[in-house]
Amino acid sequence: LFTARHNFTHLIQDEKRPEHTLVTNGVYRIARHPSYLGFFLTSNFNQVMLLNPVCLIGFSIVTWKFFYDRIIYEEWTLFRFFGK
Repeated sequence: LFTARHNFTHLIQDEKRPEHTLVTNGVYRIARHPSYLGFFLTSNFNQVMLLNPVCLIGFSIVTWKFFYDRIIYEEWTLFRFFGK
């Protein structure tokens, strides 16, 4: 949130606004989608801490599928906005 500032939103934007910029500094130098990575790791690590193997498998599959599909769409949108 702090690095992306006004470029961050929970909804994937379909139209580029004039103030949109591609953020590649800060945490975005390390992870392309840091909030997705954080949510994925936290939700799955919680199941490890709760010693809940069934939910660990379920959470892993569901969150992987959700973020995989979302990242594909978001990357396509970013490519349309900014090119390479």
